[in-house]
Amino acid sequence: MYRMTILYPMPPDPTAFRQHYLEHHVPLAKKMKELRRWRLHWLDDEPGDPSPWILVADLCTEDEAAMNRMLSSPEGAAARADVASFATQPVQFLRGEEQEVDPS
Repeated sequence: MYRMTILYPMPPDPTAFRQHYLEHHVPLAKKMKELRRWRLHWLDDEPGDPSPWILVADLCTEDEAAMNRMLSSPEGAAARADVASFATQPVQFLRGEEQEVDPS
């Protein structure tokens, strides 16, 4: 499995960010045909220990070639273009092979 992790910085209005992400971005991104798994990790902004991030999103495809096809597709381009409409700061993208390790 090949994974792209996207780190979204904490926006000035977390409620508006989450609403846009769930109501507009998710429907756009669901159209990407190569997507095999998508996980969202909403981070808590603790008093006295503020998080620099609001969301960590993991998108997985079968392999790197599938990820590249997905991102270069019209659906991938639409999802990428939408990021500018709700992310108030640059997001960070991390890409690579996923490896599962037995915790025992």
